[in-house]
Amino acid sequence: MNTVLAAALAAAAPLLNPAEQAMYSGNFKQAYALIDKSMQAKSGAQQRFDLLMLRVRTQQNARLSGVAAADEPATVKALLAEAKGLPAEQQAQARHAELVSTYFRRLTGADKGDFMSLQPAFASVAQQLKDPCRKADALFFSGLMYQVSDKVPASEPDLNKAFEAATAAGCQLELSYVVRHLGEVAEAKGDMAGAARYAQQSLDIRRKIGFDVFVPYSLLQTAAVAQKRGDAARAAADRNEALNMAQRLHLPAQEQAARNAIAAAAK
Repeated sequence: MNTVLAAALAAAAPLLNPAEQAMYSGNFKQAYALIDKSMQAKSGAQQRFDLLMLRVRTQQNARLSGVAAADEPATVKALLAEAKGLPAEQQAQARHAELVSTYFRRLTGADKGDFMSLQPAFASVAQQLKDPCRKADALFFSGLMYQVSDKVPASEPDLNKAFEAATAAGCQLELSYVVRHLGEVAEAKGDMAGAARYAQQSLDIRRKIGFDVFVPYSLLQTAAVAQKRGDAARAAADRNEALNMAQRLHLPAQEQAARNAIAAAAK
């Protein structure tokens, strides 16, 4: 592990407001309620923008958890409208959030469309963003579009850029996504030890920062890699933990993914 990554992993967990904490734990209803309460208070344009960004992020995580919110498109539209009166940085952040929602909607079948058509837009907005963590996130999605289009090797350059940006700024949540998918690159190269290392790093980061909502997905990745490396006991344990956690947090998509993985392993 390089020293920069080690420092990022050793950094303190981020300080979260109550709505973010609820989102991290998969308690979307509570997150929405807290955001709505804050929205009702008198606030300026920047505060409204930040709250809309948080609502969109919550809706994105909810969608990937199988509990999509019907008003997600309306929230994205409101975010873009709010950003028009703000500086270029906020406009770029809103555009990035819109792109992520578009990708997630396509990924979950709510919208039709391919993924590679989004890649140039993610690459462009990454150049516009100044916030290092948001830049890292946009670079990550730029690389991810190659992976989800079955072009895994082509994803590596952007993922490496995202890795550099996230580690340099200590962006732990973004780093958890990047190393997860660098594991896919390693596996495509036949480097299963590297794939296991990256998958474990992603899981460790998510546990550390309390990003419980996607820990089941990380456990299913570590399980899949362990199975391919011949460690059936570790694979089974991780799959079972993923299922138990998804059930406890009431995350239907994660629960179904775990059940599917357990069923596939039993064949």
